[in-house]
Amino acid sequence: MAYTEEQKREFEVAYQSLLPQFQPAELRLRELVERAVARIDDKRLVRAQVRGSRVKSVDSVRRKAEAQGISPKDGCLSIGDLIGARVVCNTVEDVRRFKELLLLELPSGEFVEEEDHIVYPKSSGYRGLHLKFRVDVEHGYSSLRIPCEVQIRTLLQDSWAELVHSDIYKEGATLPEDLRGRTQDLATVLAGADQIASRIRSRVMQETRIEPEAVRLDTLTKDGLAFVFAEVFGRKPPDYVVQEAYEACLDEGITAVAGLRDKLSDKSFRDAVAKAYRDELRLGFDISAENIFTLTPVAVAKGDKEATKKARRLARAERKEIDTVWRNQVLGELPESWENFLTELEAQSIDVEAVAEALGVASACSVCGTTIVDDYSFLEAVAAHYGADMHYEGDLIRTLLDAADCWADNDYPNLCSYHAYQASKDD
Repeated sequence: MAYTEEQKREFEVAYQSLLPQFQPAELRLRELVERAVARIDDKRLVRAQVRGSRVKSVDSVRRKAEAQGISPKDGCLSIGDLIGARVVCNTVEDVRRFKELLLLELPSGEFVEEEDHIVYPKSSGYRGLHLKFRVDVEHGYSSLRIPCEVQIRTLLQDSWAELVHSDIYKEGATLPEDLRGRTQDLATVLAGADQIASRIRSRVMQETRIEPEAVRLDTLTKDGLAFVFAEVFGRKPPDYVVQEAYEACLDEGITAVAGLRDKLSDKSFRDAVAKAYRDELRLGFDISAENIFTLTPVAVAKGDKEATKKARRLARAERKEIDTVWRNQVLGELPESWENFLTELEAQSIDVEAVAEALGVASACSVCGTTIVDDYSFLEAVAAHYGADMHYEGDLIRTLLDAADCWADNDYPNLCSYHAYQASKDD
C-alpha cells in the first residue's frame, strides 16, 4: 500500500522519536560482530572483516513499510534490517564459521531468522548469508527491541554486490532482460571461483594422517611433528601447520622431534608464550595452539625468552593489521564531503573520539587515561583527509565543543576536562 501524505508525516514523526535509540542499537550490533571476529582461533587462515554498519534511512524504511503493508505507527520496528552490519570473509567456509561465532555472542534463547542466499541465491544473482535478530536498548524506564540484520558474504560475493549495486542495480530500477542476464552470469562465474577457493581451503585445512606405530622421535619428520601436536593439544593439526613447524625446525637446525615434544609438553612454557602474546595484543583473546606450536622450535633452539619475544612480535603484527582494518573502516564511514562532515558534526552524529584515533590525533589523559583530543589538530587532520581548506572560526569552535566532551584544555593539554578543572583549582 502507498502511504498518504498524512501517513508519511506520521511515519517520519515515529522514526524521529525512535532515532535516539538507533545509535545505541548500532553500537551494540557492532560490538556483537566484533566480538565474534575476536573469537576466531587462527586468524592467519580464517578471515573475517567488519565492513561497516548503518541505520536505515527514514525514506528507505518507509518504502519497505509501505511495500509490506505495515502501518506508519508500527513501521520502524517491523523492518528486519533497520540496523545493519556487513561482514566479509575469504571463503564460504569462513562465512559459515563466522555465523557460528556470532550466534555464540547472542543471548541464550534469542530468536534468529536466517536467510541463506548462498544455497538459495536471489533471482538477481545475489549471494550472501543474512541473520536477523533484535538487540535491547534502554528506552525511558523500559527497553526497546531493535531489529538488526548482519549480512555475511565472501570477498567475491561482496565484490558482485558492490559492483552491481553501485553501477546498475539501484533499488527500484528495472533492468533490461539482457543486462539482468549478464549480472546473473557474473554471479555464476564468481560462485564458481568461490567453489575453487573452498577446495583450496579444504586442502590446506586437511588434517595430517598420523600412524603412531610408525612415528620416530629421534629424527625430524612431519609425522612426528603431527603426533606431538595431537598428543599435547588433543586434536590433529592441519597440514599447513605441520609444514610451517617443519620449516621452522630446519631453519633452527633441529634434527629430532623429542626436544620439541618435551618443550611443548611444558605448561609453564605454553603459559609464558600465551601471556606474552595476550599482553602485547591487549584485545582480550589468546594465542592459538597452532601459533604456539610453530614458536616451539625457536624455544628449543634459542630459549624460552626468544620464543616469547617472537610471540610479542606476532601480536604486534596482528594488532597493526586489526588497527589498520579498523582505521580504514572508521574513515570509510565518514560523510562524503567536508561540508557534510561539518553538518553531521553540528548534528552531533560524528564519533569524534573514534575519528581522532583513526587519524592519529587522539591522546590520553596523563592521570586517568581518558581519551583527549586537541580541537585544532582534529580539524586540521579531518580537513587534510578531505583535502579541504580549514576555516577555524568561532561558530566552528562552538560546534566542536557541542559535538563531544573529549577536548583537551589549552592550559592543561595533557589532562582531561575533569582533571584540568581539578588542576586549575589546585593552582
